[in-house]
Amino acid sequence: MRARPAIRSSSFDMIDTPPPVESQDSARRENQLRFVVDASLRYWKLIAGVTLATTLGYGLFGVFSLYNAPPPQYEASLQLAIKQSHWESQLPLHESASELLKLSPRELIKRVEKEAVAKTVLAALEQDTESPASATPAEAAQGGAIARIASAMSLTEVPETNRLTLIVRSPDRSWAARVADVAAQALAEHNNENLSDAIENARTFIQQELATIRVALDNAEAKEWAFLREKGFNTYEDVSRQLRGKTEELAEAQAEKTGVLRDLGDIEAELHRNDETLPVALSQITDSLIVKLIEELEELRIEELAMAIVYENAYPPLVDIRADIAEKEETVLEAVRRYEEANAPGENAWDSRRDLRRRHMQLQLRCSELETQIKALEQSTADLFEQLPEFARDSHGFSQILREVEGYRKQYDRMLERDFELRSTIRAGAGQLERFSDVVTKALPVSTPRHGINFAIGAIVGLVVGFALAITLDMMDTSIHDEDDIARYLDKPVIGTIPLMRFPSRGRRRQKPPPETDMQAAPCLVTIRDPQSPIAEAYRILRTNFQFATFDAEPRTLMITSAVPGEGKTTTAINLAVAMAANGLRVLLLDCDLRRPNVHRMLGLARSPGLGEVLGENADPHGVIQPTQIQNLLVMTSGGLPSNPSELIGSERMQTLINRLGQEFDLVVCDVPSVIVVTDPLVMAKQVDSILMLVSANNARRTTIARALKLLNASRGNVVGIVLNGLEASRRRNYYYYYYYETEGKRQKRRWHHA
Repeated sequence: MRARPAIRSSSFDMIDTPPPVESQDSARRENQLRFVVDASLRYWKLIAGVTLATTLGYGLFGVFSLYNAPPPQYEASLQLAIKQSHWESQLPLHESASELLKLSPRELIKRVEKEAVAKTVLAALEQDTESPASATPAEAAQGGAIARIASAMSLTEVPETNRLTLIVRSPDRSWAARVADVAAQALAEHNNENLSDAIENARTFIQQELATIRVALDNAEAKEWAFLREKGFNTYEDVSRQLRGKTEELAEAQAEKTGVLRDLGDIEAELHRNDETLPVALSQITDSLIVKLIEELEELRIEELAMAIVYENAYPPLVDIRADIAEKEETVLEAVRRYEEANAPGENAWDSRRDLRRRHMQLQLRCSELETQIKALEQSTADLFEQLPEFARDSHGFSQILREVEGYRKQYDRMLERDFELRSTIRAGAGQLERFSDVVTKALPVSTPRHGINFAIGAIVGLVVGFALAITLDMMDTSIHDEDDIARYLDKPVIGTIPLMRFPSRGRRRQKPPPETDMQAAPCLVTIRDPQSPIAEAYRILRTNFQFATFDAEPRTLMITSAVPGEGKTTTAINLAVAMAANGLRVLLLDCDLRRPNVHRMLGLARSPGLGEVLGENADPHGVIQPTQIQNLLVMTSGGLPSNPSELIGSERMQTLINRLGQEFDLVVCDVPSVIVVTDPLVMAKQVDSILMLVSANNARRTTIARALKLLNASRGNVVGIVLNGLEASRRRNYYYYYYYETEGKRQKRRWHHA
């Protein structure tokens, strides 16, 4: 194998640094602009066609509309005012005082039946001998006149007022004025009829609603009264309020009792100290009568406590016993006073003792009263606590009853307000139409179409629509268009791009093969037929890129395949093999398509014997290799087509043959079928050193190509890169559309038709 030039990578390592935000935004805008420009260039014919069609269509429509323009129109108008009551005048003009009787201009326009008004107007016009309508009785009989009058009339409300405008348009000035005058009177008559019906319906509705709500309110109030009577006219809120009051009173009584007991302790201590200063005879005096009176007072208080728990405060026996308690308290105090007066002559210590005894007696009485009150409050609190759960259970039902009663009361009051509003509206005569102004007639301006503007509008609309269609079609197109699409969707390097080949028509002179070869090569084999063409140069660039991409691995076998048929893999395989041979490499072109072979046909060689005989009949490989008139290029055709091509391609004999040929030749180029169609490429993927995937622009979908690459990777195939075939040569950043070459000693510029 010929030695290849040494190529070393740069010693400078590029440091991956994230691009700044400004660079990212600039790149995004550039990509968007590039997408728009590419879509516009790709579908420029569609954009031009749509633009031209809409320009002509809109412009011609404006021209024809000039000849079909209607005659000059006259407009007769007058204003009608809706009479309002004082009640309605306090409301906004767009509202009505009653929801049942809407008298705003907007609602009146909705209620107007234009056909009925037109019929009344027609009847009035037929009595007018000067009216044009009287001259067409047949049209009136058929309803044409009514339709004409109805279509000529229109009603609009005057903003922020209680007025509306009646407009009549017609080519006849006098007819429009007469119809407007008669229609105003007809509108007033029809409005009065509709108003009477609306008032009667509103009255009936209000009376029915009042009766229904009154019955419901009575039933709800009866339920409320029955609940209160059952619960002793107490509710959960009343019991809770009483319980809080009793609890507060109990706390105050207990606090006061604590203070009284503290004062009693202090007085008893003073009495004890006083006893030490008095003679023994005075200190041991006790009044049995006073003690007995106090005991009787305690008994009365206990009896009063028992009765207060059961009966109300107005119960007569309870009132009597409380009077007895008050009388008994006065008796005790009087007995103490007399006892003190009877023992008045004594020492100063006795005077102090007497004062202490009086205060002690008052505190005892107050303590006894507080104990009685505390017992009563404790008993009341306990009873209320027992009643509280029951009232709590019934509280939700009673709340519903109260809400129901309140709701019915509000509905009843609201309906009474509506009844009052309705009566006020009727008394004031509100809702009737009155003429606010006289008939005013004027000629309407006639618009003349401007043809230049029409054509310009059509062009702008067509350009926008065509551009939108182009963008939509481009977004719906999922095929590969250029190298950017491959980098974006397939994540594989592009090592070669082949321009689109366009064959000249039959009338034009075809290019002849070079004089040094007699091969009957197909026109697409440009490296043989026209080696100086730009496409031949593209294959030589592909050769160089492939050698650089596989410099370290130095592959001896190369498989060229595609995702789907029709991508141009056979053409690429032959042209690349010719370019490799021209570079001094000993190349073998192996046709591994045992189903639909094309190598022999494109090179003008015999198909048999070939690979089929080597694999199926053990023929000698060297005996089936055919030479070509291209130096260093040999070909092994497909041979006879076997019945089991997949088994032969995947056999051990095929693997041995590939290894043997790879050792004998510098490069073995294998032309295989498409990946998605058959399994032959997947079987051969692990038998060869490298794989080139051919992708034709605007052909297969991105998902199909990605699936083919995924299958090759799953088969452990070494996909070196992608060859993009069929690019438009007119794209500025891909190829030159013109090239120079030497012909008969002259340098000429020639347009190339790619095949």
